[in-house]
Amino acid sequence: MKERDAARILYTDGWAQKEIARTLRRSEKTICKWKQDDNWEMQKSRTLIEKQTAEEGVWELINYQLTALKNIKDEYQKEGATKLISKGDIDALQKLFTTVKAKELEWSAMIKVLREFSQWLKAENLELAQELVEFIEAYLNEKRKMI
Repeated sequence: MKERDAARILYTDGWAQKEIARTLRRSEKTICKWKQDDNWEMQKSRTLIEKQTAEEGVWELINYQLTALKNIKDEYQKEGATKLISKGDIDALQKLFTTVKAKELEWSAMIKVLREFSQWLKAENLELAQELVEFIEAYLNEKRKMI
């Protein structure tokens, strides 16, 4: 992933330009220019709406699948039989759920966790935290390049 794309993603996730600049080791002026040139404000609004709509659709499908599985279970119980729900039905539900949970693995989530760790470490051991900041940022940038 290019730095400019990474910066836009962080911005749409609610990061301040100063934080983006520090994390990507770019000037705030550069981040500001990218923001203006690429109209990040409009993209941020569009992304939020698209994510919300997509998530709502997936949750609707999950609820539908759960209702269908419950109906199948109820039918089995009426018959007095103990049967397994088909593997296909279970797999479909699992895939829908994984689609929603996959967001937790996004690059920005990784950054959030490492930043929280850095803040905690700063309170615990300022000297060690200062030594690790450069390594943490280098690690995050390496991960970003692999996306």
